[in-house]
Amino acid sequence: VMGKGTGAAILMATTRAVVRSANSAFAGGRFGATAATGEVLTEVNTILFDDLVASAAFVTGFFGWADPATGQIRYVDAGHGLTLVVRADGSHQILPTTDLPLGVTADWTWTEHHLNLDPGDLLLCFSDGLFDLLGGTPEVFEVIADLARKHPRPPDLVKVIRSMATTAVPMDDVTVLVIRRSEVD
Repeated sequence: VMGKGTGAAILMATTRAVVRSANSAFAGGRFGATAATGEVLTEVNTILFDDLVASAAFVTGFFGWADPATGQIRYVDAGHGLTLVVRADGSHQILPTTDLPLGVTADWTWTEHHLNLDPGDLLLCFSDGLFDLLGGTPEVFEVIADLARKHPRPPDLVKVIRSMATTAVPMDDVTVLVIRRSEVD
């Protein structure tokens, strides 16, 4: 959410509630439903657009559904651009931002993308607060990928990032989501 403080927190809570409601309406909250993630965000934008415009705000985000059995992830990146995959072999891929944030235009249609996580792969989505804390340059993706290679277990990686956030004084929230597909027996 654009901004800081109470207003941004209220806007984030409202956005979260609308996303959850739209997700339930379209897909019943289950992976494999016929609705696409892009359809859900298009509906969310329709609901929130007037309020976002009135607030002179926009919302970036990464929204997706994951199937733990297959590793398939269906997602939309709504202007967020801070998501990467670190593969079990050590390589990494930055997921591109292809769509606008919510609240920028009323008639945008968000596009669903597909990604497969193989056993041992990590998906990391993080806030601009972490991006800024680590220097705010494109090299941040390399730093985060390196941290993920050194700490492939999500709890360990989050612990390291939390430690970094408490050592330096962040100017913004530091949020990270880490998903690791388990190894197959």
